[in-house]
Amino acid sequence: MLFALMLALAAPPDWVPARWNWTDPASLDLLQGTPINCLLLKWNPEQGESISKFATQAAGKQIATLAVLGPNGDFTGAARQAIRARVTGIVLEGDFPDGAASRVRDAVADSKAVIIELTSRSHLKLGGTAPILAT
Repeated sequence: MLFALMLALAAPPDWVPARWNWTDPASLDLLQGTPINCLLLKWNPEQGESISKFATQAAGKQIATLAVLGPNGDFTGAARQAIRARVTGIVLEGDFPDGAASRVRDAVADSKAVIIELTSRSHLKLGGTAPILAT
């Protein structure tokens, strides 16, 4: 069922993102009538259950949810946890070590999740195949 909901979401190049600080599904009503269809949620494993409920409700409203991870700690483990919480994809925000994005992609490969690198301009991979470049 979740896969069917993900198919209904807009494609990544069509996303209109916003950072989102809430996991209460009722907060999704604030987006009604706006072009925003993609929410960036700071990943917190202690909020995994509430993020999961929120992500499911958002997908039902055709809104993508992306877990934002920083370069500290076990980011591949955090990415796996976030995907289990039913987010649409992962945002790697900051300057990660070389190969980090590939390790995260490999860690969540079965999920078909979108992985976005949100990095400093000097680290953008302009010649890459990523569907989204972000800085």
